[in-house]
Amino acid sequence: MTVEINRKMNLEKILIVDDRDENLEAARMVMPQADFARSAAEAIELLGKKGYDLVLTDMQMETLTAGLSVVKEALVKNAIPYVLTHTGPAHHGASTVEMKPYCGGIYFTNGKANAETWREALRRVENAEGAHLMYHQVIRRIKERGHPVVLDDVVITAIYFARPYQAGGK
Repeated sequence: MTVEINRKMNLEKILIVDDRDENLEAARMVMPQADFARSAAEAIELLGKKGYDLVLTDMQMETLTAGLSVVKEALVKNAIPYVLTHTGPAHHGASTVEMKPYCGGIYFTNGKANAETWREALRRVENAEGAHLMYHQVIRRIKERGHPVVLDDVVITAIYFARPYQAGGK
């Protein structure tokens, strides 16, 4: 089953980045029209050649935070980047997957080798609400105005790893 891309969100050109074959195969089952990269370096090269609307990337590839270099380049190119990464102590062996749109996380109970995880991730991106919708709108406005985004690696890392405020100071 292929998910129909929602034209309203302008998510026609998608790049999927993951270093594991089983994850890319599951994503390909859901989004056969997407481009695929097996490393951050390959993704950055593709981002330099083509314009993408959406980038879904793994975090841990060549390095523990290689996905952040993909996020940075995607933002510079005015694409909407999300990080899909395994969570928990085993990481690549874990069944829980977290999706960060660069603000708060979304958790999936199936691993990334499961097509349903990719289907649900795409559905959530297409039907963005709350902070996710604001995130999309900001990137769209930047794109419409044509201003380049200048980002510092320290800022990118701090934003990604920042924990949302929790009542009670925890």
